This record gives sequence, C-alpha cells and structure tokens, in this order.
Amino acid sequence: MMFGKLKYWLRYGADSMLWALWVGWFSVANFLYSLFNKHSKSVHAKKILVLHNMRVGDTVAITPLLHLLKSKLTGAVVDVVTSQVGAEVLNCSPDVGSIFIFKPKSRMNDYLNLVGKLREKRYDATIDLSNGFSDWGRELLAVGSGSPCRVSFKRCGYHAACPTHEIEYEYLHAVDVYLKPSKVFGLKPDLPDRKYRIALSEQEKSWGKEKIESLGGKSPVLILNPTTLDPNKQWLPSRFALVADRLINEVKASVIITAAPEESHLAREVSAMMKAPHHQLAGQTSLREYLSLIAASQLVLTVDTAAVHAAQAFNVPVVALFNPATCRYWGPLPGSKSSVLVKPDVCEKCWKLTPCGRSVWEMKCTKQSRQCMEAISAEEVFIACRNMLGVR
Repeated sequence: MMFGKLKYWLRYGADSMLWALWVGWFSVANFLYSLFNKHSKSVHAKKILVLHNMRVGDTVAITPLLHLLKSKLTGAVVDVVTSQVGAEVLNCSPDVGSIFIFKPKSRMNDYLNLVGKLREKRYDATIDLSNGFSDWGRELLAVGSGSPCRVSFKRCGYHAACPTHEIEYEYLHAVDVYLKPSKVFGLKPDLPDRKYRIALSEQEKSWGKEKIESLGGKSPVLILNPTTLDPNKQWLPSRFALVADRLINEVKASVIITAAPEESHLAREVSAMMKAPHHQLAGQTSLREYLSLIAASQLVLTVDTAAVHAAQAFNVPVVALFNPATCRYWGPLPGSKSSVLVKPDVCEKCWKLTPCGRSVWEMKCTKQSRQCMEAISAEEVFIACRNMLGVR
C-alpha cells in the first residue's frame, strides 16, 4: 500500500516538473509570438491538417469533424497525422486526403522527415485535437508544419505551442469536443453532423459476410466484445457467458467473440465459461477484419470499447455497458440504435485528471469492488439484447 502511494507521488512529482518546464517555456514563447502576430477570429482555409495521435475509439470520434470540414468547406483538402491504428481506421475514408503516421519517441531523422513532408504540403491551417501535454515531438508538429493558422485547446493551464486560435476545452461528449474547432472556420455543426463514419471497401464488406457464412453463422449474428484492459470498465466474465448462452439457446443467435490481441486472454475466459456452441475469434483478426465483422452483424454487445463507436458508424444495433464516469463522454450518440446500461447512482465519480493539465486519464475505483459495473445484472443485459433484436 505504501509502495503504491510512493510510486504515485514520485510519478506525480516527475510529471509536474515536466509540466512546469513545458508551461514556463511555451508561456514565454506564446507571449512573444502574440506580440507580433495578430489573427482574425474566422479562418478561410483550403488545406487543413488535423493532428490526432490516439487509439481506435478516439479516432472514430474525430470522423464527424473530418466529414464536416470536407463537406462544408468547398474544395477543402483534409489530411491527418495519427497513430498506426488511427491510420487503419481512416483507411478508405472519402473525407481524408493524405494520412501521416506519427510514432512517439521516434528517431530524430524520422521525425524531421515527417516535418519536412508536412511543410511541403503548405497547409493553411492546423487543428491540434490534443487537450493536454503528451509528447514533445507531437506538441511541436503544428509549429513544425509551417501552417500560419494553428487551432488548439486550452485546459487546466495547458496551452499548445504558439497557437493562433485557442478553444476552451469543455467536458462534453467526445464528438462535441472534437467538433468545437470547426467554429474557427465559420462552421456550425448540426445534429446530422454528430455521426460516426468508417469506410469499408467492397472487398472488406464481402469478407465480413463470407467469414460469418464460413463459420455457419445464422441470423441474428451477435458480435460479443467483452473485454477492455481498463478494470474499471470490465463486466464479470461469468455474466457475459450466461447472457451469451441464453441468446444462443433462447433467441437462436450466432455468437462470435472478438477482441484485440492484447485483450484476447480476457475474451478466452468468457469463451471457456460458455456452454453453448459459439465462435471464438479474439485476437485472430486484423483491425479492418474486425470492423468488417461488426458491419456484417445484427447486434454488438460490449463494454466501453471502440466496438460501441464502430457499431454506430455501421448503423448496427449495440448494447453497451458503461460505468457512470465515462458514459457522459463516450456513450452512444443520441438517435443511434443503442441501448446503454449504466448505474449512475451506485458510487461517486472515480476518475481524475492527473497531474496538472496532462492528458492522462487515471481511473481508480473508490470502492472495494466495481460496484457500478457489478450492479448491471445479466437479466438486464439479456432483455436489452433481446429487445434490440426485435424478439419478445
């Protein structure tokens, strides 16, 4: 217990020192920059670079912004700097031009090559979607790109390097947060703009359908994605197994278990507890194949994972199990075919941002067990799945 607290405070101290160095250095730089550079509130841009180096679910959440920029700004070209998995999500997207992959802690030569490619593009504007310090190299990409207009968030004392336009960060749904920079370009997002978008090629669509057929899957096909590495978002494996067995036996559903490779051991636990015949593909598909399976299914059952957003992008019904801390920010969008199971009154908010303005989310349950997740019963989940399938 003492070691855990000591480790936390040592990390807090180190991160705080790094944060203070960042804030001090760039506060001076930003002040000097503002003295000699005045910018209008509204920007007219044709070539836009979006910086977003996050995971699968986060990348899906920025697709409404990418579509809004591409569709509402006549003749606009929207390029993206993202992670490897982010590039896979955005593959085939008609809203994205070039995709550049940024690897944190990459070699200096690789980093300078990336900066050089960005400068060759001569962007009119850069949108940095980070809301806290994450990596020195990533923080300097907007300036390095040579873009005359740099839009970024400010939060908890955090300021990006030399921004020309700053957006006040608000704790809204992730989609609404990411749409906020569009106002700099004179755009006003409407309800139809709050929609996830993932593009699949015709070959990928066919693969998903053919894979399910090869497994002998009969409608309705349920994609069960029961895993997440975050223990505060996990539901009991035994309950997942119970619900899946009932759906197979009572609704005659075909259940396919999926999970990312790093989470597949958790999915196998659920599979081992199930008694009814099912298909276990956890860790056996690529990300694009995983998305193809979701697109070809009739229902997705999952906890707070990227599967929630992917199902909405393909207009596939989803039953999502959330804890009360993250549901507000990452829950299914209004109007989607979704059923959200969350127990908001079970316990206190268990997450905190630490330390200072860094973009580090640390969730620590304040109870002996995850009462908010355990309060969701297997019966509730089964009924929600049955209703989403239109079975009474």
